[in-house]
Amino acid sequence: MGKFMKPGKVVLVLARCYSEHKAIIVKISDDGTSDLPYSHELVAGTDRYP
Repeated sequence: MGKFMKPGKVVLVLARCYSEHKAIIVKISDDGTSDLPYSHELVAGTDRYP
């Protein structure tokens, strides 16, 4: 399956207190880190809409 999560794409967050907020993918970590041993993304979003 191809990778569909790419930096710069707009996503809709569905988890916890940030549910239904729009965000932009900033960085993708496919291999994981020492803290998170699975693939994950860093996203940037807005607290309030302008």
